Amino acid sequence: MVISFYENFKPFLYEHKWLALIFFAIIAFILGFQGFSEIHPDQTFLNRVYTTMQLFTLKSGDYPGSIPLFLNIARFFAPALTFISLVVIITDNFILQLRMFMLRIWRKDHVVICGLGYIGPVIVKHFCEQGFTVVAIEKDPGHREIEYCRKKGAIVLTGDAIDSHILERAQVKKACYLFAVTGDDEQNAKVIGQVKEVIQDRRYPLNCYVHIVDPNFANYLRAAQISVQGEPYLILEFINIYQNSSLCVLNCIPFLFPANPAVQDFRIIIIGIGRMGESLLVHLVKRWKKQYGPIPAKKIRITIIDRDADDKKNSIIARYKALNTYCDIDNQEMELCSSKFYEAGFLLDGNGPRAINAIFICTADESLNFSTALYINQRLKNNSIPIVIRTVQRKGFADFFEDLSRLNAEHFRNIHAFPLVTCNCCIQTLIEGVNEVIAQALHDSYLMHRKTEGILPESEPSMKLWKDLDSEFKEQNRDQAKKMGLNLKEKGLTIISRSDWDEPLFEFGDDGIVEDLAVLEHERWMNFMSAHGWSLGESKSLERKIHPNLVAWEDLPESIKEYNRIFIREYPSILALVDLKIAGIEDLSPLKTGLSTNSWNCPADKNGRQKDTQF
Repeated sequence: MVISFYENFKPFLYEHKWLALIFFAIIAFILGFQGFSEIHPDQTFLNRVYTTMQLFTLKSGDYPGSIPLFLNIARFFAPALTFISLVVIITDNFILQLRMFMLRIWRKDHVVICGLGYIGPVIVKHFCEQGFTVVAIEKDPGHREIEYCRKKGAIVLTGDAIDSHILERAQVKKACYLFAVTGDDEQNAKVIGQVKEVIQDRRYPLNCYVHIVDPNFANYLRAAQISVQGEPYLILEFINIYQNSSLCVLNCIPFLFPANPAVQDFRIIIIGIGRMGESLLVHLVKRWKKQYGPIPAKKIRITIIDRDADDKKNSIIARYKALNTYCDIDNQEMELCSSKFYEAGFLLDGNGPRAINAIFICTADESLNFSTALYINQRLKNNSIPIVIRTVQRKGFADFFEDLSRLNAEHFRNIHAFPLVTCNCCIQTLIEGVNEVIAQALHDSYLMHRKTEGILPESEPSMKLWKDLDSEFKEQNRDQAKKMGLNLKEKGLTIISRSDWDEPLFEFGDDGIVEDLAVLEHERWMNFMSAHGWSLGESKSLERKIHPNLVAWEDLPESIKEYNRIFIREYPSILALVDLKIAGIEDLSPLKTGLSTNSWNCPADKNGRQKDTQF
């Protein structure tokens, strides 16, 4: 309680305490210097400076005669400032040492975050607000985010996270989560290597989330699952903010794809083919394939604009060889500030503006992204085309543009800033891991099905986008994602990473597995609905909600049964959207897949207990 009060007492003064102390010290010095000038007019300038400085240490000597007002103020004010400064220094150190003592003696199941780059402070904020004890490790003692994290309530240790002494100070042996988010793949790998050495005598697994900056590298690591072999005390999950963000961006655009792609050309423009741009391109094509089948009536057309567009197109095609089956890529090699770009040939043809369905601007330069978006919007003269701008956080240009949009709501309503690391959906996905990704994929598949049935988005609350979805519907999808793996396991199946998204999808046989899984899924749904206040038929309680399908499987209408069977058959294609697949357990071995039996264990809860195993 004392610690919390100290950290939240007068936030402004807490942040600027040293600046305030220096300011008042200068005032005290000026007052003292003026007073000594009146008492000792014959002293030299340097002697008066020296005597004044001694006011702060109570050694300025006796004063003959009456004491001037300024000196009288200074001789009490200066020692008081010295005392306050010592109290601040001692208190800061005392609070830190007290918290470290509590962490070492009493605390457990805390969160350790290695690195305070783009992602680290956001994860700190999330877990602090959830009531966790958070320890952040940052190598640079002058890093600008250190003070922010301390104000949020985190313990910040300055040092190298690959130093075993620092990890021991952070008490990683007792932590429930560790995030390696230094911004450097090699450094993150070294952190995990050192963590393995420190926690070998743990009694339950430590859940480690390793951010891999390169999306391709992240895919390879997920596919091989080499990280957790033979390490029962360590559970690793590889995460990538760009892949999470590209999925979230597409979820934020309502009903992006047309109902019938054969009617019109469908064109997307992606400006900047870096990590984010490439992830967007791949996920766009995956969704096109998912919605319109393995041989769609028409390909999606994607224009990529980049200074190295030719090489990047060839690299993408080489790694995703079947991409040409579903997509025509028009590569436009140019600089964004070049005359070729301002001629806007990619936007216009001889008859005027081209038919464009969405534009994504994904360069690393936020200022350039915003100016490009405004220029394109002006040239198109069509504010119905979504223009999405990649930013890092929801501040700076993003805040400025949001204010501008409010003043010119009609003109800029189609331009959206998407923050990589402060979007709530992205951070939730980053922290919850694969379970959250599958939950979003399940909801996305549900929206596709309902759309093909002609259901309007405003007609049902469950038809909202994930970011706007009510919490109960989100929890229902998360519950289904968690139980999906458990139900598959009962039938001798499991979920593993999918490195080649062009490989044939898993197909359920005719041995009754689909029917059995549909029954299990219905039972899961009934348990979830009952736990959330739903019942069958009339209820005397006004708080109870009614649903006609809360009956045993045998009593369900055949149309509802078939709906469940269809959804089970969709599992392979739903999982393929997030680079996962179904496989038979008997067909797997560490030699074949690199998959440890601990690969898909669910993170421990705050009390250190192991939650339900996901897969």
